[in-house]
Amino acid sequence: MKLATLVFFFLFTQAFAATCEDLEYIYESEETTVKPFRVADTHGKFSALEQQMIKVAVESDGYYRDLSIKEALEIFADKNQWHDVGYNSGSIFYSRYKGAVLAKVVYYPGDNEYGAIFQVRSGSFKKLAEVHDGDLGCL
Repeated sequence: MKLATLVFFFLFTQAFAATCEDLEYIYESEETTVKPFRVADTHGKFSALEQQMIKVAVESDGYYRDLSIKEALEIFADKNQWHDVGYNSGSIFYSRYKGAVLAKVVYYPGDNEYGAIFQVRSGSFKKLAEVHDGDLGCL
C-alpha cells in the first residue's frame, strides 16, 4: 500500500518541464497546432490569480517595479484619462500543452507585445518565459 501511495504522489506531483523549444513552438512557430482554448480579456473581471499573473507580467519588462495590483491592472488595461480600457490593453490566452495549462499574459504598450508566459496550476502559477517587444525570452 505504501508503494502504491508513493507511486501515486510521484506521478501526480511531477512538474511539466517546458523547454524553450516547446514554448517557441507553441507561441512563435507558424506550424503550431496549439491554439488557445480560452481568452480572458474582460477588464475588471479578472480572478485573483489572473490579477497576480498580470502584476508579474507587467513587471517582467523591468520598467515597472513594486507595483500594486491596482497599478498593474491599470497599465495592463492601457487606462488613461479618456478610457478605462485603451486600444493597447492586454489579454490572457490559455492553452493546453502536454497536460499542462499555459497562460500567455500580454499587453501592448506602444503597439509592442510585452508580458510573460506562465504554467497555471490549481491556485498557483510559475513564470516560464518573458515577452519583450514581441520576442520570447525563456527563463
